[in-house]
Amino acid sequence: MENINTLDTPPKNGRCLGHDPNIFFPFSEKSGDSYSRNYVKGRENTILAKSICEECPVIEECLQYSLRHEPFGIWGGKTERERKTLRRRLGVQIIPREPINILLGFKFGS
Repeated sequence: MENINTLDTPPKNGRCLGHDPNIFFPFSEKSGDSYSRNYVKGRENTILAKSICEECPVIEECLQYSLRHEPFGIWGGKTERERKTLRRRLGVQIIPREPINILLGFKFGS
């Protein structure tokens, strides 16, 4: 993945669609006490999310989008920490966007 596309929106035909979004946002990796309490469920959801991503036909496009725009959650089969490492290695700067709401068609402030 040496070339990063500048996708402005996530792919619309991912396997994640139709699944509970909480699976893909299992916990913030910096959420203090709630992290400890929800660690087991969060790990289970992370494993589930990654297994859904593994079979996704748009995993690469999703990852490319997320490297530019998504600091949180599981995107393109990678966790927040894994994407942060990739960003550093590839010199990619994040440009935050509205998270999962884009996939669902919601707009903030509407």
